[in-house]
Amino acid sequence: MQVSVETTSPIERVLTISVPAARVDEKVNSEVAKTAKTIRIDGFRKGKVPVSVVKKRYGQGIRIDAVEQIMRDAYVEAIQKESIQPAGMPSIEPKNFAEGADLEFVVKVEVYPEVTLADNSAIKVDRVVSEVTEADVDVMLETLRKQNAEWSAVERESADGDQVTIDFVGYLGDEAFEGGAAQGHKLVLRL
Repeated sequence: MQVSVETTSPIERVLTISVPAARVDEKVNSEVAKTAKTIRIDGFRKGKVPVSVVKKRYGQGIRIDAVEQIMRDAYVEAIQKESIQPAGMPSIEPKNFAEGADLEFVVKVEVYPEVTLADNSAIKVDRVVSEVTEADVDVMLETLRKQNAEWSAVERESADGDQVTIDFVGYLGDEAFEGGAAQGHKLVLRL
């Protein structure tokens, strides 16, 4: 297998891949033989169809499938051999896939851009140090306590910090205004 790589842009490579005809023919013959063992054709028992009959009836389709498989495999081999890291799906275009000739195809593939890191030895970074005091811990604990409070019913007058459930209707003059009423509204008293 021969591979030539052309850099068309910083993020695109064009690979021209050539696969020997012997490898293509071997793959096609292998697929024809495999098909002959599983196919049913009138006048033959399953698995006993002659390869020549299978080749005559299905040879073109089998060849197309085999060539597609060879192109995929050769592409993977080529990018590994050339150390190319594709960033997306390739565009594969056959140039020559005539029977008895070497298979030749072109692959266009986007690659990750080359990134060179700048010298960062001259950069000065100031590290911010913060100190947590007991007062900070107490404030946070009180905040968490308020956020996770559970309410329970009591039989006494309401006091500062109690939650009450109220129903109300807001009026503008003598008329109730839209959106100014609620049923079962929860309100925490702050006196």
